[in-house]
Amino acid sequence: MITSRAQAEEALAAGREPSAREWLQLWRAGRLDAPPISGAPYTAWRALCEAPSDEQLDGRLARVLSGSLPLISILMPVYNPVPDFLDAAIASVRAQSYSAWELCIADDASTDPAVSVCLQQHAAEDSRIRFIRRNANGHISAATNSALDMAQGRWCALMDHDDLLHRHALTRMFLAMGEHPAVSFLFSDHDKIDANGRRAAPHFKPGFNPDLLLACNAVSHLGLCRTELLRRLGGLREGFEGAQDHDLVLRVLSELGPEAFAHVPHVLYHWRMHTDSTSIGLAAKPYAAQADLRAKTEFLARKAVPARIEPLPNNTILSHLCFALPKQPPMLSLILCVPGEARDAARWMRDLTERTAYAKREILVAPYGTASSALARLEGAVLPAQATPVAARNAAAQAARGAVLLFVDAFSLPLASDWASELVAAVLWGELGAVGSRRLQTNGFLAHAGHVPGKDAFLPAFAGLHPQAPGYFSQAHLPRNVAALPASCLCLRTSIFMEMGGFDGNLEELAAADLCLRLHACGLRCLCTPLADMAGPQEAALPYTPALSERWPGLSHAAPYQNPHLDWTPGGWKLRLTDGTTE
Repeated sequence: MITSRAQAEEALAAGREPSAREWLQLWRAGRLDAPPISGAPYTAWRALCEAPSDEQLDGRLARVLSGSLPLISILMPVYNPVPDFLDAAIASVRAQSYSAWELCIADDASTDPAVSVCLQQHAAEDSRIRFIRRNANGHISAATNSALDMAQGRWCALMDHDDLLHRHALTRMFLAMGEHPAVSFLFSDHDKIDANGRRAAPHFKPGFNPDLLLACNAVSHLGLCRTELLRRLGGLREGFEGAQDHDLVLRVLSELGPEAFAHVPHVLYHWRMHTDSTSIGLAAKPYAAQADLRAKTEFLARKAVPARIEPLPNNTILSHLCFALPKQPPMLSLILCVPGEARDAARWMRDLTERTAYAKREILVAPYGTASSALARLEGAVLPAQATPVAARNAAAQAARGAVLLFVDAFSLPLASDWASELVAAVLWGELGAVGSRRLQTNGFLAHAGHVPGKDAFLPAFAGLHPQAPGYFSQAHLPRNVAALPASCLCLRTSIFMEMGGFDGNLEELAAADLCLRLHACGLRCLCTPLADMAGPQEAALPYTPALSERWPGLSHAAPYQNPHLDWTPGGWKLRLTDGTTE
């Protein structure tokens, strides 16, 4: 048995698939303890984490699947697929470890006679497979609705005619139904698969992220919806082809709210890569971008959200959510937290105010430490110095007259004059508790796009990413909900800040992260937006203290919007080696 790092490296160099033991040696040696997530690290992770987890489930199946099981209806629209791909897709359903399923297939008037032959053969071999042939081609939404008409199950799963299900896909969804009995929509992680069966590009999703959902389809495959709800919503909407599943998720969200969704953090769906699939790009379906924009825009109208959707330049499927200020903007209290002995504070404040177009404002200077006489000459109301930054921010909030508080640390400078307007407009949306900006370093690289709970500290997410590099599924460049935002640029409604009791003075540098977690626990989301970028120095990691760990136990594994299979490193996301994995 090969166990040394050198031998494992030789196996990798020779193009031979290493064993799980060999991969483990590489992982422990740090060879795979860094990005990228795809390629060799993903192959290693599957051998070390996915396969053992599947084997454990194999041993539990008799007990897990005992008793009465809810019927799951798999809806599959079919139109002229590659015959081998269709055969493999149906075979992956028949191979499910969960037996209480039915496969409802709607052939959308395929012109290839091989399709009918394949469907007839599978239906003859398995009575759980039923299909109809539509008289005329109606596209994917109409065909899916025809399959929905056949469904008898309590839940419906959406599946394309050339993709594959993991063998435990329905079993894991069934287990999630028991863990989340009140939800109406379940979704999993997915990856891509090529014609040779090679899996790549896993999408480890950040849990249900409502505001990211308005930038991109962060739910996608595999999705299960309660049949009653799907029918009540009218199924998939015709005219939204290419974005029909995204539109469905947005309609469920507007009908039932975020509580209706649960993320199942397992790769349960393998999205086929070929020239006619959007898995390799939007060129295959150019109409998808227009349908996606319509779905997002109609969601905003249904919810009366004062915002518009702006597609990203050179990427029409990704977008920014741009909030609008009311006709009578609220008073903004701009709270500038500065060290008492800081040099060049006057110049920084002058630059900051010149770059801030928001007119209805007051400026409160909140010094901490030993205050110098130079502070008295600064613009705005200079408050008495406090011992710590947290105490200075809390004191300034008490003195503020504005309906919105915007905390900014010394020497942070906005890149555009409408930065404060973007933050205030967003935080006025009632579902958001706090909004913060990204920070860019002086060299232009990202300093952070929100804070991520790591194993031992809050870490600046996406630090070091080049602004032109997409990063992991472009998340760094999209408005998205995050577990925590730093106090260096943090915007809240004054009423919410007071209701939450302000920053906890016992937590010092972790006070802002703690406040964000408390907001989340109260049902209010925190948003990091790329529309109010700031420039400033790199931000360091914030190690957990015993007080924070006691208040938020298991934070690194159970943080909001965190995928349990990912860790953040200074170089990017890496795959987490499951605790307890042995040689």
